[in-house]
Amino acid sequence: MIIKKGSKKENILKSILKFRFFLFQLVKRNFIIVYKQTVLGRLWPIINIVLQSGVFTIVFSNLLKLPTDDVPPFLFYMCGMLVWFFFQSNTLKTSQIFTNFGYFFSSAYFPRILIPVSLILENCIFLIINFFIFILIYLVVKILGYSISADLSLLIFLPLIFVYISILSFSIGLAISCLSAKYRDLALISNHGLQLLFFATPIVYSSEFLSGSFKILYYLNPVAYPVVLIKSIFFSTELLSMNILICNLITCASLFFISIYFFNKVSQNVVDYA
Repeated sequence: MIIKKGSKKENILKSILKFRFFLFQLVKRNFIIVYKQTVLGRLWPIINIVLQSGVFTIVFSNLLKLPTDDVPPFLFYMCGMLVWFFFQSNTLKTSQIFTNFGYFFSSAYFPRILIPVSLILENCIFLIINFFIFILIYLVVKILGYSISADLSLLIFLPLIFVYISILSFSIGLAISCLSAKYRDLALISNHGLQLLFFATPIVYSSEFLSGSFKILYYLNPVAYPVVLIKSIFFSTELLSMNILICNLITCASLFFISIYFFNKVSQNVVDYA
């Protein structure tokens, strides 16, 4: 089905339901095109998180001796990287939709929002695989006798973490894509911004590592609370203040509505920026 120009805009849920077959084809296309003619292919997003966790163990734990709340370092880093890798991948891919999918926008009429949604769904597949690998390593470490325990009372919040990260990364990616459609160099700046955000997020260090006035970084960083929360679920570590959660949620909601508004405007005139 194709939406004719000038037809009434549909919301995200209606578009997904009505054009679910088209959405499936977009996800399938992403898998085929993106990993075509690569050595590791679709294994790379899975191997990447394991390799990075291993490097962090050597650098931040063995060399820099950063605290990991008495959790085995590799497991500590991989747990945080589950959230970060999903967030980073979503944000980067969504921020480049006008560059990578410009011909789609100019050659056919369909709900434009399906493009970024398809990218999020693609990353969800890798997230599920990475999560099962993490659980497998978690169980092996526990069998080996390491003292780690999950907080089952928080387990209900686990899917909500990734729903929140999906919405947050979706919103940030859309905002960047709208800006970089006209100002192309902003896409490069956003990559450096994500690198800075990574070190402001308690992934390679304990949430208690930052103290005093540096704690304000957690209020300004909407990725901070979900990273600390998932560690609390699997390792029973301390949670951040509820005020930080509220601040993060307000930031996420604001970014979502603002990005949707500007995306609807820019996507109708994307050819003008090509």
